[in-house]
Amino acid sequence: MTQLPDRKVLEDEVRHSVKQMREEGMKEIYQQRMLKLKAEAGRLGVFSDGIFPEFTPQQFVEVAWGTGDTENVALNGNKLPLDALQPKPSYMFEASDGILYCLVAFDWEAKTLLWCRFNIEGDTKFSTGRDWFRWQPPHPEKGTGTHRVFFFVFHQKEPQDLAKLKIISKFSREGRSGFDPKKFADKFNLKIVIGINCASTEHAEVADKFRLSLKDTADLQENEGKDSPIADPCS
Repeated sequence: MTQLPDRKVLEDEVRHSVKQMREEGMKEIYQQRMLKLKAEAGRLGVFSDGIFPEFTPQQFVEVAWGTGDTENVALNGNKLPLDALQPKPSYMFEASDGILYCLVAFDWEAKTLLWCRFNIEGDTKFSTGRDWFRWQPPHPEKGTGTHRVFFFVFHQKEPQDLAKLKIISKFSREGRSGFDPKKFADKFNLKIVIGINCASTEHAEVADKFRLSLKDTADLQENEGKDSPIADPCS
């Protein structure tokens, strides 16, 4: 007489099979999602325009200006009015425990660094990390066409000592022009791009007004006592 298999063993085998199928299914979905994000990066010209060497983003980075009914959201290159991009944006991505991240935003057409934030960790709904370059809204020159404002999130291998960096004011030009994301990533050993986003915009009167407020450099209390702090993000 054939011995029937133990019921508990059968149940364990079924649970294991279901778990395996679920994990394989999620893995396939995740891989498809990453390939879609890479295709979006390609469509935005990240690779073909030499913005950054080819990579596969792991996730989408949420970026928004304002709240509620007045919220403007970046969606992989959608066009937003320049007036809407003046305040410091909020951002959100899936951060893993014990991992540090760096966020940079730049106007590719103007080759201008708009924002750099180091040491981001934990729940990004809360204010973690420290600004090196404070948010400076894009301010395209008249007649320069559409400008792409990119947001890159990098995996940061080690904490960045802000005592060695000169904090750059919103109204300072210092260190911002000629920004090259490849050189920046090399300088700070940022090898992995976690995710990106982009919004496009163009010249408006608010850019001319903001440009009048800019200075070559601006003194900040946070920089007092620092010995030759770094103000160049690319060299």
